[in-house]
Amino acid sequence: MDVSVSSLAQSSATSSSSSVLPSDSASQFASTLSEPEASSTEHTVKRRKLRAIATWDHFRGAQGDEPRAISGNLLHYCKRCRNPSWSTHISSNARYHLKKAHHIFVREDSSSQNKRQLAIENAFARTTARQLQQVREHERNTLRSVINVDAFREAQMLLSAHRHLPLNFVTWPEYQALLTAVNPAVQEFLTDSGNTVAADLDRAYDAHQQSVKKWLEHARSLVHIAMDVWSSPQRKAYVAVHAQWVDEAYKPRKALLGLPNLRRSHAGAAMTPHLMEIIRKYHLAPRIGYFTGDNDAKNDTCLRQLAVGLSQEYGLTFDPVSSRTRCAGHIINLSLQAFLFATSEDALQAAIEQAQDEANDVTVSDALHDRIQSNTCQKSHGRRNKRNDTAGWRSIGPMDNIAVFIRNSTVRNDAWDDIAGKALGIDNITRWNSWFKLLDAAISQEGPLSIFLNQYHEELEDDILTHDDWQVLKMAHEFLQPFYQATLEQQMEWASIDQVLENMDILFLQFENAKVKYVNNARMVNSVHMDAVFGVFCRRFGVPLIDGGTVRLQAIIGLGRAMDMILTGRPVSAQEALQFGLANRVVPKGQALAEATKIAKQLLTFPQECMNVDRANCYYSVYNATSFQDALRNEFENGVKVITTESVKGAANFSSGAGRHGVFETAKF
Repeated sequence: MDVSVSSLAQSSATSSSSSVLPSDSASQFASTLSEPEASSTEHTVKRRKLRAIATWDHFRGAQGDEPRAISGNLLHYCKRCRNPSWSTHISSNARYHLKKAHHIFVREDSSSQNKRQLAIENAFARTTARQLQQVREHERNTLRSVINVDAFREAQMLLSAHRHLPLNFVTWPEYQALLTAVNPAVQEFLTDSGNTVAADLDRAYDAHQQSVKKWLEHARSLVHIAMDVWSSPQRKAYVAVHAQWVDEAYKPRKALLGLPNLRRSHAGAAMTPHLMEIIRKYHLAPRIGYFTGDNDAKNDTCLRQLAVGLSQEYGLTFDPVSSRTRCAGHIINLSLQAFLFATSEDALQAAIEQAQDEANDVTVSDALHDRIQSNTCQKSHGRRNKRNDTAGWRSIGPMDNIAVFIRNSTVRNDAWDDIAGKALGIDNITRWNSWFKLLDAAISQEGPLSIFLNQYHEELEDDILTHDDWQVLKMAHEFLQPFYQATLEQQMEWASIDQVLENMDILFLQFENAKVKYVNNARMVNSVHMDAVFGVFCRRFGVPLIDGGTVRLQAIIGLGRAMDMILTGRPVSAQEALQFGLANRVVPKGQALAEATKIAKQLLTFPQECMNVDRANCYYSVYNATSFQDALRNEFENGVKVITTESVKGAANFSSGAGRHGVFETAKF
């Protein structure tokens, strides 16, 4: 006999007899029978063959004093019911009780009809399952078919390369969950190791390398190379070798040919072997054009070594001088660094020479900053170092200090964010135009910055920007604007040689116009020219000062500064000389005589006797007076002499309106 049993829950919950149909149950009155009556029925129990075997498997016989039969029918007690127990002799009642009280479903299949029905149902169930499986398999195949595995792997590899992600990002659960949410079929293509991405990178590089080789073989022009050294955040140096050429369709093309690692040395001779290897790999020797690089002596050395290598290996003649072009953006940036930080032409030249020494891994910008720092008095503000800008642009120094002051503290950074709502930025000597961007941000946020400076004026001390400082910053910002624009244009893909020449003409005109516009601004004049210099240069040759230098110099600028100049023999720029009183005016190069003549003519218009008396009195008080009282006595005695000759007439002119309010109306004196 076939049996089918199913259970929704194996619950041990009890059920009262009221949950069973009353007409089919004998348990309701079984307990009311008297003991004699129960015993009398024991001899008349009908023992029929059990047919509902699956149903009665959940029941037991009577135990103890439980009634064994009712009306001659054997009672079956539910195995799960306790206190009270439940019994019946009817199989349908038993199944109903199991379903309602215990959620157990029992089906007795005893007839051939039931067997046929079950077979039909099973057949339909199997067919439905197969159809469902086929539908699901079709869905999986459809989802799988839309996945371009090669494109997926390449996109995954490029994501890691372009966005600087670690190679093992493909194993991140979040990344895999994102892909699975888009297409569940992608699971079989997910990788469990970053080595797969590394292998994809190698294969992609090899494939693209072959494509680049074919393009270069059919180039219509020479292949021109641009190279530059770059340092990664992992403190590794690389030299990027970039090619530009015209293809078969006369369209400009470009490609990165290599990014070799420079180990232990950045010297030009260390770069040449890597360059030669790239030339061999791409068969470039007969088609090499011009090389573009920074204004660095290392690049000159590299090309000289390259010329030797090409001659020895390929028998080619390569001119390292005529084939060398300079990066226009680097030239512009160098001029701006000189404008901002070089204290004199000699200082700039010294910085250039320092950068050209291949033993020193420094740039011209680094050298200029080093020279400023060498004259710096470091003063701690608790969390920062302040630069003493006795050289260069004094107002730009505090601007840099303010930016660092904000950046170096999360508290101050939050305070600035609350006031301004956006970052101020910070300068970076290795980043072109960073100074201009800092000035641009500061000037555009002058109001919020003034509020911030007022809040932190005690900590900032001398770095508080005055009205005059703001005017200087705005003047520098105005002057630097064309340089910023020119640098941007030279970085564009469509930049060409003719645009470089045009931009250079524009910037040269900017310098020339500045000479005229700022002729009376000593700081600007010095930054544009930087050729005037003072110094006790005889110090180098052991020649003593016997022309009054030890006497007059200290009287003019003070003993401390005079001793510095006399003992060190260092060059003093016009800007520095102007700051501590060694010079009274700084004029553009070539205009010193004209300015001196102009001053002399002005002096000649003044009453001469009075002017000469005052001049003589000044010298007497400095060099001849025995005391302060002696100097005052001499001044009075000599001054009285000119009152009758010139002062009375001058006073009359003044009373008549000439020269009032500081106006020099020389014709009326």
